[in-house]
Amino acid sequence: MPPLGLAIVSEALKRNNIEHDTDDLYIKLYHAVKLGRIKTDVFLDPYRVKNFVHGIFCDEIDKETGKIMALTDFSGYDYVCFSSHFPPLDKVNSQAIVACLMRKIKEKYGPTIVANFKLSSYEDAGLIDFHTLRIDNFI
Repeated sequence: MPPLGLAIVSEALKRNNIEHDTDDLYIKLYHAVKLGRIKTDVFLDPYRVKNFVHGIFCDEIDKETGKIMALTDFSGYDYVCFSSHFPPLDKVNSQAIVACLMRKIKEKYGPTIVANFKLSSYEDAGLIDFHTLRIDNFI
């Protein structure tokens, strides 16, 4: 049951004496949405999301993505890993949210972004391609 993958990766890192933190941002986001603190409807327009991911500013998407980023401290890490194998949140394609987060985290903190998801689904949605330079490695 999710997030089992997170536990497996964490344990493997621990066994190899690799310092790391784990955080289930999805759970925090789920609760913030239910409490009305974050508006996910801004991620429903695939054209605006795609443009944002590719570097075209959108105030609404930037604002809500910033609120999501504030749920977790991303500063000071060399690597930030994402897994997006979870169900849609509040009618929103979770990949749209993750793609926007990767853009902002990469720009603000500059870590190596490692992603664990099916690239084809992101490519099909036009959210991620090798020109965006938002993802450094895929698992």
